[in-house]
Amino acid sequence: MKKPVIYALSGVVVIGLIAGGYFAFSSNDKGGATTTAVTETESTSASTTAASTTAQTTTETTAESTTETTTQAESTKATTAGDKYAFVRKGVYYLFDDSKTACYALAFKKDGKVNVTQFDESNIVYEDPQYYKGYTEYTMDGNKIVIAKMPESVLVDSLTLTAKDGNIYYGKTKLEKHPDVKLAYAAEHFNK
Repeated sequence: MKKPVIYALSGVVVIGLIAGGYFAFSSNDKGGATTTAVTETESTSASTTAASTTAQTTTETTAESTTETTTQAESTKATTAGDKYAFVRKGVYYLFDDSKTACYALAFKKDGKVNVTQFDESNIVYEDPQYYKGYTEYTMDGNKIVIAKMPESVLVDSLTLTAKDGNIYYGKTKLEKHPDVKLAYAAEHFNK
């Protein structure tokens, strides 16, 4: 009769050790606080093991909550500072260069990248759907958007734009804003 009880208690202790070890090692993978698993012997009772596992789980949960709260606060702070110009990253802005019969569609991303699409005389006039697509980097200095180096295939080397009042300007020219990149927008402009 004593052997089944000892086997049951030993099973509970082993399961508790495995669960405690899992929580200790998995908390390091999640970036949470480091916890150390205390090695228990077979003589330890099941209630002590359960309490140890519960304490480790609570520590892990608290560390994750604190990390999440801190990350959310930092994200909100960064977003609040940039909210004034968040409109820049919504939609696609079209800059028309009538002297070169070219159109540059610019889609600004949060990571400092800008997708550039160029429609020029070769595809606007003849309705050829082959057009240049690429990307480069941009920086924002106050309300100035600077694209210092355009990809080689683009007809301009760089652009300096101004963001104000929910719009983007190239000099005094307001860029057209559309939800996506389409040849039709460029064709409409040049076929007026």
